[in-house]
Amino acid sequence: LRVNYIPFLLCVLINSCLFFTMCIVYVGVFIVTSLPPHSPKRYRCDVDCSEYLARYIKSEQIGCDNTSLLGGNEGVTSSLALSLDVIQKENLAAWETLRVLAWIGPDNITRKLLRSLLVAQQEHEIVAQKRLTEAGTMSSLVRESNNSAKLVISRLATVAVALSAAALLLKSAKRKHNRGMSSALIGLLAVAAVTATVTVKTGEAKDQMNNSKLLPREPIKSSLTRTLSSTGDVFEKADQTWNILKSFSLLVVKEGNGSIHRLLAQALRASQNQNERRRNLEICLRALLDAWLFKPELVETWQDSAAILEHVKEVVRHIFDWCKRQRIEGGNLMESNSEVLVNTANLSREAGVFSAMVLNRFKEAQESLQLSLQIIECCNSEKAVNAATARASTYHELGRVYRYEGLFQESQKALESALDIRNELTKTDDELFRQEEVASTLHELGVLEVKKHNLDDAANFLRRALDLRRSLEQRKSLLKENHEAASTATLHQLAAVYLARKPPALEIAQSLLNEALSLKMQIGQRAATLKQLARVEKRWGNFSSAERRLNQALELYQELYGEETPHINVAAVKFQQGALAFQQEDYQQARGHFRKCLQTRKIVYGYLRGIHIEVSAVLHELGCVAIAQKLFGDATDMLTAEKEILDQLTQASHNQQKESLYQARLTNLTWLRKCAKERGDEATARSFSTMRSDLKRALNISRKSCFSLKKQSSNSAVTDIALITPNARVNLLQQEAIRSRLIARQYALSRIKEGLAGATSCKDSLLSQLVTALKSLCDELQRCGNNNDHDDLYNGVLEFHTIISKTIDGSVLQDHSNQNSTILTACDRLRNMLREQGYQVVDSTRRNVK
Repeated sequence: LRVNYIPFLLCVLINSCLFFTMCIVYVGVFIVTSLPPHSPKRYRCDVDCSEYLARYIKSEQIGCDNTSLLGGNEGVTSSLALSLDVIQKENLAAWETLRVLAWIGPDNITRKLLRSLLVAQQEHEIVAQKRLTEAGTMSSLVRESNNSAKLVISRLATVAVALSAAALLLKSAKRKHNRGMSSALIGLLAVAAVTATVTVKTGEAKDQMNNSKLLPREPIKSSLTRTLSSTGDVFEKADQTWNILKSFSLLVVKEGNGSIHRLLAQALRASQNQNERRRNLEICLRALLDAWLFKPELVETWQDSAAILEHVKEVVRHIFDWCKRQRIEGGNLMESNSEVLVNTANLSREAGVFSAMVLNRFKEAQESLQLSLQIIECCNSEKAVNAATARASTYHELGRVYRYEGLFQESQKALESALDIRNELTKTDDELFRQEEVASTLHELGVLEVKKHNLDDAANFLRRALDLRRSLEQRKSLLKENHEAASTATLHQLAAVYLARKPPALEIAQSLLNEALSLKMQIGQRAATLKQLARVEKRWGNFSSAERRLNQALELYQELYGEETPHINVAAVKFQQGALAFQQEDYQQARGHFRKCLQTRKIVYGYLRGIHIEVSAVLHELGCVAIAQKLFGDATDMLTAEKEILDQLTQASHNQQKESLYQARLTNLTWLRKCAKERGDEATARSFSTMRSDLKRALNISRKSCFSLKKQSSNSAVTDIALITPNARVNLLQQEAIRSRLIARQYALSRIKEGLAGATSCKDSLLSQLVTALKSLCDELQRCGNNNDHDDLYNGVLEFHTIISKTIDGSVLQDHSNQNSTILTACDRLRNMLREQGYQVVDSTRRNVK
């Protein structure tokens, strides 16, 4: 008996030891987890952040591979691996969320963003399980149908064989008249039939049991989905994840915003395999698409969008890198690649629009838009229905950003690409929004031509856009407010065209602006329309009304962007206020407005180091104000700063911009020479005069070389002649006429100033220049011929050339005073005629204020 109880006692002893050990472990875990959050034992940070930083700097210096950051035996990596293991065992949701956080921006991580990521994780896994369930259901149904067919056929064959054998035996028994055998066989036949039936039924029952095992009643949920579904409280899980990551010092929190060290994020990304990277990127994209609510017309959406802008740019960059790597390796892209990539491209485009419109960060906007185009190129156009629409929208926005940067040639290419794509889409899709998109691109092309001072082309594009939008009014019942806002923008730009004409059509411009104000529009559009109305009122001479309009526009812009936010539109209002005060000879107030405008524009164009035409324009006006105040030292400083900007812009500009830049440089040198003379510095004044003459000579050479190139191209093919006739040819005639008129006017004024008894060297030099200019003008008249579309211009220039040629030859009048009067009268008549044709002719040396 004693021997039989020994195994039993040993079992009791072992079980008791195991029980007490488990009790001790559970008590220890309870004590540790029940400590308050502020207890020092609760913080399990075993590595200081400075060590991570030192490790990161070292890795950058030696160029180590990213995959080695989690491997090795160094203190940082081993500590990080230990922390991650503990987090994974303690809270799987926090561990998975940390791996997702590695793909977003390292800074400005909020609890709201964390909740969005948790919800996106749950939605992603539900979709993934649904896909797996559908795939499993289809495969099991196929297997079920195949197995059922095989079983039925085999069982029917068995029954048929049994029945056939029984029938043969029965037939042979009847022949031998053996009744006993017949009875036995009949019984055997009945038993066989019952057995076959039972076999078939039993097989069906087994098949149903197997199918019930293959098709689960509910989708299998992952640990994270079960965790969220069990409580249904995303806020609680986000707080738990936040506190766990914070306790390990993996998430550094300051003033409510968290940040992850870049080395940690880099290491977490490197530790993930291909499937995990794809899954986490899709989760980030889903979360940001839900959180990104930016609408340009809704100001209340701007602040929330600004909070996640850097996260959007980071995720877009990672997805693009993933696509490039997959295409190089020849692997498959993400599931539903086309849809994911189009959504990513759209998100990148909207980030670019936000950067340009709200933040005035045009370089960043350009990078986001170009990245959007590159992502679209990765799409399979046959599967991505919206790829063409996304490409056209991105080209459209990129053209606008290029215009903001002053890159007119690039802007035109982008807008023309957008227009071509949208015209093609209207052929296959006659929806109203397609027509509206075409009108929007036509509008932007018109605005671009306004900036290039091609007023006729600008009016053409804007009229086409306005007519198309008005034709949609009768068909469009929805989104009426947005449609009216778009029409308002076109009316505003048309008014700017009529205002820029020479002479300006003030009544037409005012009528268009009043019509725009009668429509529903956004705050920014109303401010811009009021700003244009102020220009009209200023031209009419209604200074008080113009000042009131500008104050209203400034209040609306400050309400839109904030009083302390530097914005390009606020700077434009300040510029107009300064010009208005300068025209009223309130120099002190004008100086204050121009200085605020200069400060804002330097901030806005800081990415260009302030090298922008709008910055030079403000410096020019500040120099003019200083000259009016007799502060020639300050004026020289301002004009010198303007000259440096203009020189750098000329070196980096395109041919289409160099003409306007040359004119601005000539005006700048004229004012610098005036300041030098006023200060009594004749040597400096002569140097500026020499620079001005050299610049004019270079301008003439550039014009002639441009014309010779066009002439050579016209000789190569007959069709190329249309490229320089009639518009290009007429422009050359207009330029030669203005140059000849300027020299003739200077010649007459010098004769009046110096008198007949004065020095003749200057007069002789100008006379020689005038003879050369008239010869060039005569050649241009012969090349141009009598153009039916520009009869007034041709006849006016011909009349001017005839009068000046005869006057300087002395064949008409011998009285020198009458000769001067005749030359000046001919110059005035040519000036008036050119202005009527829409050309800008300025007699004074001061540049017009725009």
